[in-house]
Amino acid sequence: MNWFLRIRGFKLYPAALGGLVWMGNTYVTSWLEFEHVAIAGMFLPLLLVCFEKALSGKEAFWWSLPVLGALSLHSGHLQINLYTGAVFLVYAAVRLGEEGKREHLLRFAGVGVLTLGLAAPTVLPFLELLGESQRAPLNLEANAASLWSIILSFFSPDLFGNPTKGFLFNRSQANLIYPEFACFVGMIPLIFALSATGKQARVWQAVAFFCVVAAAAPFGLSLPLLNRFIPGRILYFVVFCLAYLAAMGAAQAEENAGRARKVALGLGGTWLLLLGVIGYLLNNPQPLVDWWKAHPGGIKLPPLDSNPDQFVAAFRATYAWNLQLLLPLICCILVYVRPRAHHVLLGVTGFELVLFAMGFNTTVKAPTMLPSTPEIEVMEATSNRVASIECANYNTLTPYGLSLVNGYESLVYRRYARGWACSL
Repeated sequence: MNWFLRIRGFKLYPAALGGLVWMGNTYVTSWLEFEHVAIAGMFLPLLLVCFEKALSGKEAFWWSLPVLGALSLHSGHLQINLYTGAVFLVYAAVRLGEEGKREHLLRFAGVGVLTLGLAAPTVLPFLELLGESQRAPLNLEANAASLWSIILSFFSPDLFGNPTKGFLFNRSQANLIYPEFACFVGMIPLIFALSATGKQARVWQAVAFFCVVAAAAPFGLSLPLLNRFIPGRILYFVVFCLAYLAAMGAAQAEENAGRARKVALGLGGTWLLLLGVIGYLLNNPQPLVDWWKAHPGGIKLPPLDSNPDQFVAAFRATYAWNLQLLLPLICCILVYVRPRAHHVLLGVTGFELVLFAMGFNTTVKAPTMLPSTPEIEVMEATSNRVASIECANYNTLTPYGLSLVNGYESLVYRRYARGWACSL
């Protein structure tokens, strides 16, 4: 991502900030049980680099795009890779519109055809067997989080609790796991992303806002083939937008930091109010306990059979003197006082993101987080039918059997080899 941003003309500091956001955001670090998000995050910047090179007149890079696109589709979980492709398509459409190079549209269409052709060994079995996948079409409203909770989660990853600390609000009716709605990029990048100005910034701010709204009200996912997707994963778009916008805002703040200071003041004041509410509940938790009893599905952890003392203890362990909750206020003060202290701002952003990554539990075995289903247990009990290699028994978009051979990897290479060996 740093390479891509440097090609786009950003200096070292703004590019480093955008790269740090792309690498360390909580959408990536909370999914480290599985490698597919991190792998997809590697391919997207490479695709963008090749596209920019091709757009600048280096013809050979047009041929690299279908190869990289196909490798991306072959390399990981198709759902995330399809989102990667969608982000790339949106970016390419915006850039072609900015440059006014309509003559490249035919080439771009050719890139798409070649990509799908090279990725056919993965994509065609996926489409053929989609109807037999483990997951039925979703109740999209039940699988979405509310708009206000998604927006507030950009302030801090622990605002609605953290499963590793024993307290967690349930943000969707479907009782989804924590990472579905984890999309925190750091308070300093958020300030710069919101303070970025100009036509290009407004376009990406609009895309980010549309994606947040779509995650809360997933109207687009009612289309065929998309009704098995988790709405919260649209936030993958938002991470890219915020990384790009953070670089823009940081570059603009080097010349005029007035807008960044105003945004920092507004976000700092809002966060101070939220800390005040948390402080009140820490000293007077009875209203929260009453709400918990009246809304048994509203709290995911601790479980409903806990007594009130256990509930209050879990709440205090999560919110009392939690550095993850204090850092956003410190970040707002830093941007207001020292908006051009590059090394300090980068260091604090890195610390804020690493603090979450180190604390979030990425060591829980996949079957513990994602229990098996009766159908899977029957298949696993069948001799020489299927093998599970330390992977989740929960794959939303691949068929029974193949979905168990190697977790979230694609249908090619190791999966085919392992499945063939088990059938002999």
